[in-house]
Amino acid sequence: MGWSDNSVLRGSGAGCGGGLFALLLFGAILAVIAGSCSDRTPEDTVSFTDTLGAGYQSVTISVDVDDAPPEIYFKSLRGAEINCDVSPPGRVVQVPRRIEVEDGQSWELIWKVSAPVSGEYRLTCNDNGGGFFGIRQP
Repeated sequence: MGWSDNSVLRGSGAGCGGGLFALLLFGAILAVIAGSCSDRTPEDTVSFTDTLGAGYQSVTISVDVDDAPPEIYFKSLRGAEINCDVSPPGRVVQVPRRIEVEDGQSWELIWKVSAPVSGEYRLTCNDNGGGFFGIRQP
């Protein structure tokens, strides 16, 4: 018999339930997005095998061409001009990315070391003062 008052009320009730479901789904989606946009994740926490202070400093690193390359991180409270060299001949490849480190301070992954053969290399880094380098070897 067409529409009755009861069917309208049932339809209205279903609409509220559907609206509540949509609201809960929207909240769940926002929570997932907020969690995925967070700067602090377990994968983004590293510890360094060596650190270098401000100025001109060197450290010996091991490079295995069959393993992940050593990574060079930098942290400064102000802008800085930075440079790193690898010898015997190797190179640093720029890979900018922000990362959170164990001590809770924000460091920037700036380079990965690339070398033609496995072995010991001398990494020399310098800045114009006030910065720190962190070296992470696999």
